[in-house]
Amino acid sequence: MKHQIRLTAVLLITTFLIGIVITGFTSIAKASTKESVSLSNTTNFDDPIAVIKGMIQAINDQDPYEYMNYFTNSNRTAMTQFLSNNKSESFFKEKEAKLIQIKELPKEVGVVAAGISPGENLNLDDTRIFYAEINFKVDKEDKWLYNGTNHRVIVVTKEDGSWKIVRLSVPSIEYLKDTGNGFNSDAENIAVKIESTLDKKGQIMNMKGAVIDNIAASEKQLKDEKLNARAIEPEISIDSTAADEHTRPSKIRVYMTNSVNINHYGSGTYPVDFGEYVYNVLPNEWGDWYNTAKTAVQAGAIAVKMYGWYHVYHPKWNFSPYYADVQDNTNDQVYKYNSATTNFNKAVNDVGGIGVDILSGSSYVLFEVHHVAGYEGPGGQYSGTMWQYGTLYWAKQGKGYTYMCHYYWDRSSTQPIHFFYY
Repeated sequence: MKHQIRLTAVLLITTFLIGIVITGFTSIAKASTKESVSLSNTTNFDDPIAVIKGMIQAINDQDPYEYMNYFTNSNRTAMTQFLSNNKSESFFKEKEAKLIQIKELPKEVGVVAAGISPGENLNLDDTRIFYAEINFKVDKEDKWLYNGTNHRVIVVTKEDGSWKIVRLSVPSIEYLKDTGNGFNSDAENIAVKIESTLDKKGQIMNMKGAVIDNIAASEKQLKDEKLNARAIEPEISIDSTAADEHTRPSKIRVYMTNSVNINHYGSGTYPVDFGEYVYNVLPNEWGDWYNTAKTAVQAGAIAVKMYGWYHVYHPKWNFSPYYADVQDNTNDQVYKYNSATTNFNKAVNDVGGIGVDILSGSSYVLFEVHHVAGYEGPGGQYSGTMWQYGTLYWAKQGKGYTYMCHYYWDRSSTQPIHFFYY
């Protein structure tokens, strides 16, 4: 009986100790979660800069749950899905972060610098845009993510009465300097050189000037795009530019959200051949009017191509866990794997080797083109946004795609866009 009592006592003590160990480990995990929540609870969400600083601290803590608290609902949903679907992949690509300096941009400058598109449905009255220099430490350097000072525009918006981060994007740093909104720092001057080299040569450089990747399109990729090379001569002359003025990219990084794409690629960000991207976006953004209103679809091919091209060099979702140039949905352009069709492919080939840019200072630069559904009729001239159904109207009036590009994207009658060959 004594032995039984002792045995029972040992078992009770053992069970108690095991319970403490298990509870202890459980408590640690819960404490971490509670600590993350409490950290964001101490943040003043009435102050957008405090929100940005909280996000940076979460990077340093490598705490994705705390990090999510500083972002909009749609981002939190996507980030939660990322954690669930990519358990073997690191959430953060940054190991350390330090805010060097930050300034708020004038609204009209910020909208351009951040590339805010109509599909994002942001209330600009409740949106603020900041330009920041952030020092990152990373294990693997990549396009616009390197050891040292990185440049971002940070879009924040009001959500349920609190400021939340919409995204961190890479602006045209040269544009910010030209408009007097730069920092005029040594790091910014280096970033301008990195930007120019990427645009003109397709070479990705880090702050030390080392080339870490080359994303210039191959001769085969360019040849495939130009199957009908300049078969449709524009009714408005196209000026030639220097051979190294702009380099068409070979690939574009797309964050996959559509089930068709996830089934093919998987969940997360994947590189897509740039030509295939254009072929598989156009049918999801434009009407199938090639047989009756060919020039409307040709204008659409220019729009889809140049939007993607711009964001390869100025990534729109350049933060963890995305690090994507674009998403596959209406936040950017709808991309669906294997949705290309013959007629839409013909339109892409018709304008193969032709792009648009605009004069800024003494040089021609790429700019973010916009397009929306619009309606079939005139309107939207010089708005910077092409109407998809508007192109159908102009095609029926006998207008070509270059007329349509000028109509919508010229800044004014004296500030026209510029066409170039590549």
